[in-house]
Amino acid sequence: MKKCLILVMVLFYAAPLLAGNCDWAKNTPADAGGNKYFVARVYSEESASDAQHKAEREIDSQICRLFGAEINTASEFYSDTSRSEGTTRSQERCVGVRLKSFLKEKSDVENPRRSEWVGCVKYKYSIKELNAEKARIEKVGFIGAAAGAFNESAGDRDCAGAPVKVTTKPEGAEVYIGGKLRGQTPLLVGNICRGKHKLRILLENYNDVDEQIIVPLANSPISKTLTRAKKEIIITTNIGGANIKINGIDHGREPVRFNAALGSPHEIEAISKEVFPVKKTITISKESNDKVILNLEKKPARIDFTGWKQQNKGWKVEADGRVVEKSRELEPDRTYDLRFTNPKYRRVTDTVKLKGGETLNYDKKYNFILLTSDAIGDDSEWALFSGFGLGPYSLRLDKDNIESFGLQMDALAIRLRNDSFYARLGAGSAIGTFDTKYTDVEIGAGFNADINLGFNFGSEFSAFGIIGGELLAVKRPPASSGKDLSGRQFYTFYGIGLEYNPPRTPVSLRLTYTTGATDLWNDFRIGRESVRINKIMLGISVNWGKVVKMIDDAVPDAPAKKGKKK
Repeated sequence: MKKCLILVMVLFYAAPLLAGNCDWAKNTPADAGGNKYFVARVYSEESASDAQHKAEREIDSQICRLFGAEINTASEFYSDTSRSEGTTRSQERCVGVRLKSFLKEKSDVENPRRSEWVGCVKYKYSIKELNAEKARIEKVGFIGAAAGAFNESAGDRDCAGAPVKVTTKPEGAEVYIGGKLRGQTPLLVGNICRGKHKLRILLENYNDVDEQIIVPLANSPISKTLTRAKKEIIITTNIGGANIKINGIDHGREPVRFNAALGSPHEIEAISKEVFPVKKTITISKESNDKVILNLEKKPARIDFTGWKQQNKGWKVEADGRVVEKSRELEPDRTYDLRFTNPKYRRVTDTVKLKGGETLNYDKKYNFILLTSDAIGDDSEWALFSGFGLGPYSLRLDKDNIESFGLQMDALAIRLRNDSFYARLGAGSAIGTFDTKYTDVEIGAGFNADINLGFNFGSEFSAFGIIGGELLAVKRPPASSGKDLSGRQFYTFYGIGLEYNPPRTPVSLRLTYTTGATDLWNDFRIGRESVRINKIMLGISVNWGKVVKMIDDAVPDAPAKKGKKK
């Protein structure tokens, strides 16, 4: 009994020394002899058998990854059909993959410490068979791992540890354990050294996961639902003032600040009365510009003169030199010069500037300045004149003719004419002085007024009769008579005249003859008979309405003042 106990103790303490050596499994041999080699070296804290099973599992993972297939096993560890070296694996270990000429060459278990075992396995696979199986899979359309399969990684080879599973939603995240990239989720790492490790999970457009884990894990697997990373963007438009909708939700007037989930499509819509609506779908990434500018096109504006023309008949309307019959489409945010013309009125100008999509029914009212009038009929007109005339005066006193040269001024004259009728009313003053043979008597002319009535010859010539009156000024100092007989007397005259109106000019030429008599004996006792005064005048009159129109047409348009509105 004592001998047996001693034998057991010797075997227990000598077992680590009798265990195999797995150093040969640290590196995978290069392809040689038409074969591809697979080597696994895995730790276990449970038993030598468990270490061996895990090594076999790692070999399966390697061969399955080679074909892009999933491991076909329901148990946590793999089982083998035979433990003897040189045997052929008869079971399919990868979904859809037929393994032929896949041979185990070497297997070993190492016990470096009492509670730690290392399993080592070496397989070889005929490259010819491998290529043939790949060709077969491609032909039948095998597309790789089934849904839910784990991406597998051997993990750490030189320490005692435990497997680590990491799953994420969504999948495809990179997993870093201890600063090393271990693969993409869903991930099964065959062995991670015991102790504390920094876990980092990265997936584009999602927030990073950074935390500490302790291997072996208390809860397995590690499962994370990743959250979308967000980035603040500023949404504006090229016109400003638009209303912004994001994913159907109104965010108010631009600029709009929005935390956009990265990698997700966002529908942005810009709405404004001035522009055509624009809807755009964008996807934001970390590298995207934080400013999103939507280019909008403004709607055309429109101005309508239909109602205005009905209220102001006979007027022509122009916008920037183009005649507007009823309405016109305008480019938005641009100033247009409006011009209103009528042959019988002074021109009126205005400016207008409209926003995109705006329609203006023009309704301004003006106190128009009348140049000609159609008050009497459509073929009649009247106008305002002023002018002057030059010519000889003749004064007969006591059978003697006394001659002089005079000037007559028309301060204001109103003329009415149509196709045949001519009428004119004028008022002004005359300048003419006569020294009589009585050296102490001087007769002069002053204020006068006249009425002309006649008929026209076409549009240029008129003939008329004249009737009017003029104020005489008589000076007779007391030197010769002892009594001052100076004073004023109004006398009447009559006559005839001709008028010529040159076309396209604002002037009229007038030739008139007038005569009249007054009795100065009773008033001034300077003669024994009536004094007759004769005049021949050649004058020129200016039509101020045409002058104003010519100036108006020559001067650039200026906006109508608000004061002109009624």
